[in-house]
Amino acid sequence: MTKFKSRLCKLAAVCLLAVGILNVSGFLHAAGLSVTASASTIYVGDSVTFTVSASGGAGNISVSGAANGTYWLDNSSQSFTVTATAEGTLTVSASGTLGDYNTEKDVAVSGSASVQVVAKPSQTQNNQPSEKPETPKTEEPQKEEKKLSSNANLASLRLSQGTLSPKFSASKTQYTVNLNGDVSSIKVSASTADDKAVVYGTGTKSLKPGKNTITVSVAAEDGSTKEYTITVNVDETPVVFVTYNGTKLGFVRSLDGVDKPAKSFEEVKIKVDGKEVKAWKSNLLKKTVVYLQDDKTKEKTTIFIIRKPTQSKHSFVLWRCWGTMSLS
Repeated sequence: MTKFKSRLCKLAAVCLLAVGILNVSGFLHAAGLSVTASASTIYVGDSVTFTVSASGGAGNISVSGAANGTYWLDNSSQSFTVTATAEGTLTVSASGTLGDYNTEKDVAVSGSASVQVVAKPSQTQNNQPSEKPETPKTEEPQKEEKKLSSNANLASLRLSQGTLSPKFSASKTQYTVNLNGDVSSIKVSASTADDKAVVYGTGTKSLKPGKNTITVSVAAEDGSTKEYTITVNVDETPVVFVTYNGTKLGFVRSLDGVDKPAKSFEEVKIKVDGKEVKAWKSNLLKKTVVYLQDDKTKEKTTIFIIRKPTQSKHSFVLWRCWGTMSLS
């Protein structure tokens, strides 16, 4: 009996140690943000690369200082190369909110990095005899240092669909475009006014029903930046409808701003009448929940539970506390 108790105590100690290790490991992967620089000190005219990195989560990160912009980081990083034009300090700061992969909670994060910029040391001539003064040399006129361009304007901004409002102008940075509900992507093209400037944020962008924000950034030769923002509104009017107790109800296409029923639910897509609609599904509760909108009042307050009846392979049951109906 004494040996059995001894073994039981050892087993309990091992279990406690394993739990402690698991608890510590959770902290090792918390969402975080870091800003690093490729050098701590550089000369005027040299370049340095700043890197903003997000780990353990995903979210929008705002960058300011020697580099500017807003970027979506999903356990990834964004780099910026900056050229020093004068003595002083170059600083890049970043902040935002990351959704923690482990806790599923939003975490406020921030970070910064600085680089000292110094003048290049003057070169002196060595190994000259002290008793023989140097022959005076005719000084050549110094070439004026070329000033780097600060032009961060766009020359054009185009979309594959829709019309920008207002009409594009290099001085205007805010635009809106409205699209039909069946549009799921859009291509953004842009060109810079200065051929030495660089543009970021172009290409094909995925769209969701409702409001979408696209940012096009321009970095001038001297490192200064400018942002152009396009708000793309995709019509989110429901395209799949059902009738329940004489009321026409449409499946809501965008779940932005809508709280899920419980923590165990995840956003999924299901098919109704052969068309995909958004829903929440809980494998734990074995339930699928959809969000519907009254076609007349446009109110989005009705939550229904969809269940698949055992007697049919092709229909769902739309259930609410006062009744059921079939969706084929």
